[in-house]
Amino acid sequence: MIRQRVPVASVTRELLATRDAARRGRPHERVALPGGSDRTPAVARTLVRTWLLAWGIPDAQTDDPVLVVTELTTNAVVHTTSPQVVVEVQITGRGELRRLRLRVSDHGPHSGPIRIPPAVDEQDDGQDVFALSDSGRGLAMVDTLAHRWGTVQRQTGTLVWAVLLLPAEEEPPAPAQPVGTTSEGAGR
Repeated sequence: MIRQRVPVASVTRELLATRDAARRGRPHERVALPGGSDRTPAVARTLVRTWLLAWGIPDAQTDDPVLVVTELTTNAVVHTTSPQVVVEVQITGRGELRRLRLRVSDHGPHSGPIRIPPAVDEQDDGQDVFALSDSGRGLAMVDTLAHRWGTVQRQTGTLVWAVLLLPAEEEPPAPAQPVGTTSEGAGR
């Protein structure tokens, strides 16, 4: 497979444009990245972390979504000949019901149903399949980290989606009372 090199200047322009959009606080972003580039998963990872931080998600809570989008994007790059990979991120809900929706789509040919490989080989000799291979762990990690995930096979390619649970939004702290006053005495 021929891999496309992505000029650093175009990636930087895309990153800056999407960072500026994320700073405007929109809880939804979408970007099309080159499908034939080994750099695409790293760019997707950087963009998703930037968006989440701009939306107020603490850095410690960005690791799982970043890992999921990296795995989904890597699969689209490695397993298809798609000229582009589209990454979409959206926060839905409020309070206890906040969810992070990740979608990665490609325009490659259908390659059959997407499945998580079994953890133990088919011959049932107890051998750990993951210990024997250099790949194949990505969707198992997605399955562990995501609340739900799935695929949609379309005429134009494959869409893989994942929903992750987000911690409830923290309430802003109450305004501090001036020293020497109480809430009952304030304003008297």
